[in-house]
Parts: sequence; C-alpha cells; structure tokens
Amino acid sequence: MTDYKFEEVVDEEYPEAWNPQPEEAIAGEVVECRKVEVDGRYARLVVLDVDGENVTVWCSTVIATRFKKAGVRVGDVVKIQYVGRVKSTTSEFYYKNFKVWVAKREA
Repeated sequence: MTDYKFEEVVDEEYPEAWNPQPEEAIAGEVVECRKVEVDGRYARLVVLDVDGENVTVWCSTVIATRFKKAGVRVGDVVKIQYVGRVKSTTSEFYYKNFKVWVAKREA
C-alpha cells in the first residue's frame, strides 16, 4: 500500500470581525474580498486595513450590492456605516442597513 502524508485540515482564520453598533462606522483600505464557506453556506467578506490593523467585515447583501455598484476593488479606500435595523418597504421583514462611501482616486 502507498504511504500517505496526512495534513490536518483546519478552519481558516480571519482577522477580528467588525461588530458595529447603530451609526458606528469603519474606514480603511480594501486588502481582500472573498467568498468563504461557513456551516455549509457561502458568505462574502472583505478585509480592511484600518490604521495598520486588518479587520474583517462580513458583507451583507446591502454592503455587497453597494460595493458592486461602486466597482470597489482591492486597494480602494472605503467607509462603511451601520445605520441599524430597518423595516423593508416591500415586506414585513427587517434588515441591517449600511451606508458606503468610496474615496475617489486622484488622476
């Protein structure tokens, strides 16, 4: 029988996650954007460099949609503000709302 070398499979580690309170904001340079599997489901995350420290921002649909609309990519500087829980105008559900700003690059 062939000899195998086994390596332990461990969960990936992410930088400490941002856990905002209503009206709290975070700003930094986008270091990484990726999709990860968590408990059998896929989630999106962004890693920001905030004053030299990497911080994970788990992307809600609101954040992901605003990033896509603005064309955010690695190297961009963004600010994300948690507005709070808001009732949907089309259903009875509530969702976490965020505002997103992107710093414009100088030409």
